[in-house]
Amino acid sequence: MKQTAIVTALAAAMFSSLACGNDHAAPSGGGKGGESDAGKGGGGASGSTAASGSGGAGAGGRTGTAGSATGGRGNAGDAGSSGRAGASGSAPSGGGDGGSAGAGPPVTCENPVFTTSDTNGGWSNGGYYVHNNVWNAAEAGPETLYACSHDNWYVSSTQPDTTSVKAYPNVHLDIDNLNGAPITDYATITSTFAATSPEVGIYNVAYDIWLDGVGWGGGTTEVMIWTENHRQVPLGSTVSPQVTFGGQKYDVYRYTSSSDGGVQVISFMSIPAQTSGSVDLKEILNFIVDKGWIGDNATINQIGYGVEICSTENQPATFYFTDFSVTMN
Repeated sequence: MKQTAIVTALAAAMFSSLACGNDHAAPSGGGKGGESDAGKGGGGASGSTAASGSGGAGAGGRTGTAGSATGGRGNAGDAGSSGRAGASGSAPSGGGDGGSAGAGPPVTCENPVFTTSDTNGGWSNGGYYVHNNVWNAAEAGPETLYACSHDNWYVSSTQPDTTSVKAYPNVHLDIDNLNGAPITDYATITSTFAATSPEVGIYNVAYDIWLDGVGWGGGTTEVMIWTENHRQVPLGSTVSPQVTFGGQKYDVYRYTSSSDGGVQVISFMSIPAQTSGSVDLKEILNFIVDKGWIGDNATINQIGYGVEICSTENQPATFYFTDFSVTMN
């Protein structure tokens, strides 16, 4: 257990009373600082849901919609990557083509080499650190993290139906052992990601990037990039207009406070959601510098990607992460 992880988790827990619909992720301190460009792993392919036929769910696959077309008996549907083939239509005059099984979770980490239910448990792999990070343990339910690698892991979490943030399980890269380096040192900072979420409760899948230090206060800036949102609202006020990076649109939110030595949180909410892809982090950081929200000498100290969980409606929910890499040149 890393001391920095303990310190930053406790600092973040001070703000656990904030509503989940208006909160921020806790920093994920600790973990071995890794080399940039540590590689990436591809996620599982997704099957598509057909419009007709009744498709039986496979390992997490969604059921196809029943067919309603008239005419001859429909053909059986093809299986998606994680589900069974849909059954052929069975309406009195026949159905349409059988539905393809829905995309199920990419269960690729079948034999985890690391497992932890420790609220601050973590594992170094490939220059990155995979962190359970249940930083609001006083209000949280059980959570277990299973990892095959830094870019192939999942977490099973059972959180009460309340609105405070409970955890931010994530994978992250520490820059210079959290000491950071000036953003201007890098011509490019890019990242790849992939995640599959259960669509239950309240959560957001997001990057969490710390500038000018790690942890709440003391002049730090937290930059969050929400690639997927389920019933969450970012901290702060909306900043118009909507912005576009790499062809993807984002709503921008900003929060500032002079307490605790000063802190700000800048959030970019992806519109629409992204479940996988790549992000030009340097382009986004340059935007923040151009707005005058940080100085051009600001340091980048940590880059993480995970899920900020508020509630799973008091039932087990599983979040899968099947790609993460950071390239800094």
